[in-house]
Amino acid sequence: MDEEDLTKELFPFKKPLTSRYRKKYVEFLAVGILQYCYDGTYEGYDVYDAPDIRDKTKTVGIEVTEAITIEQAQIV
Repeated sequence: MDEEDLTKELFPFKKPLTSRYRKKYVEFLAVGILQYCYDGTYEGYDVYDAPDIRDKTKTVGIEVTEAITIEQAQIV
């Protein structure tokens, strides 16, 4: 997969996301990164409401946070 294909796969959106959908996007991105980087360790994990990422037995939860500047947060 080349860089252009990866960009299209990661950002399939035609317009800016609302804050709610941006938060969900970041959560799905986080679980995808965990599954990719830790080969099999996080395969049973999925995105839920709170905590953001949980295993199927609901014994382990991961809260996803994002550190951004005030200027970035205000961009619409």
